[in-house]
Amino acid sequence: KLSETLVNEECNILTNTIDIAKEVCDIVASERKKIEANNINVIDAAARGNLRETGHSRILYNLLKNRNIRKSFYKRFLAPDITDTLRTLELDNNITKNIDREKGHIDVSIYAKPYFIIIENKVKGAVEQPGQIYRYVQYGKEKTELKKIYVLYLNKDTYERPTFYSLNKEGLEDGESAFPEDMIDEHIIPLSYKNDIYEWIKDIYKTEKEN
Repeated sequence: KLSETLVNEECNILTNTIDIAKEVCDIVASERKKIEANNINVIDAAARGNLRETGHSRILYNLLKNRNIRKSFYKRFLAPDITDTLRTLELDNNITKNIDREKGHIDVSIYAKPYFIIIENKVKGAVEQPGQIYRYVQYGKEKTELKKIYVLYLNKDTYERPTFYSLNKEGLEDGESAFPEDMIDEHIIPLSYKNDIYEWIKDIYKTEKEN
């Protein structure tokens, strides 16, 4: 009888374990469907980019292809008046909205006419290139006016801004700047992956899980 009881207990444990495993599999499958529906293939993106600048940019690009996530990005990191306009534009299917990666050599860019958002990724400490931001802004000016161009400058855990070496034409200290001095603070927005992007992605995950 004792041996029979032990066998029954082991069978019950095994059955419970299988039930739990099935439940976990169902949850994973459900979450995977949500992720795929929102074009968020973060694991694949990270693996192919090895989480270098290109990897982080690929993750952001995949996230921002989703309209609702894009709207949350605007709200989180841009000024309220710009956010309100962009969120309205997102509802208008007649307005061109392009999300690109490496177009014009920009890590990630968003063009929601008339706004052009440049996302420059320095999370792994990539060095500035001479006139880099200047060139990106010139590229943006082919699409819209200067006052509608914004640069989100992503650092690992600090809030550094690009120096004149990146902001000025050909990296010259006395070269033409991407923005007039009185526009730089408003149009170049330094962000931290650790304090800003990571927390934003956690909030997205929490929202998706609740839905």
